[in-house]
Amino acid sequence: MDSDSEEYAPIRGDTGEIDNMISTMRDFRGMLDTEKEFASISQAEKVVLAKEMERSAITGKLQDELDILTDRYEAAARAAERPAGALTAEAYEARVLDLEKDQYASGKAVNEEANGVAQREAELTRARGERDDVRKWDPTAGATDASKVLRLQLFAQLGFRALEGGKILVSNNSAPDIHVVAAADDRVATANKLWALAG
Repeated sequence: MDSDSEEYAPIRGDTGEIDNMISTMRDFRGMLDTEKEFASISQAEKVVLAKEMERSAITGKLQDELDILTDRYEAAARAAERPAGALTAEAYEARVLDLEKDQYASGKAVNEEANGVAQREAELTRARGERDDVRKWDPTAGATDASKVLRLQLFAQLGFRALEGGKILVSNNSAPDIHVVAAADDRVATANKLWALAG
């Protein structure tokens, strides 16, 4: 007998034992419901797939939150860094002191200018009052003769104008100043003062 006939030779053994094995397999085959088993497997696969999708969604959400927190952290870290051109603490303090000095100087200049304006306004008010007094005065009132009127006109040309109450208005042609001098008992001193103011 050759090797091929030996390889495919029928199995010889106890036929009773083989029959028992076949019978047992047939019994198990009757107990198995193939469609039910496939349905159970399919349902299990769906459950597993749903769990995987849920886990993927949660993982994606957590990853997005992590990315947002990472961006915020990096932005905060960049903001906390001192820029290259930023002033040091000492330079910043010196700059603040300089600004305070400038502010003080500016405030002082503003106050001085305000005081000057107030003084000029006072002078303007006084000049307007004197002008009104001059306009109200009639040089011919009370004049009894032509010589008195002539003297008054001459004095006016020299910068002197008589006011009510014994006062004399003095104007200087070389300066815009206007002065009011009250007549005193000492006529010489009054005359010297008038000529000095008239320039």
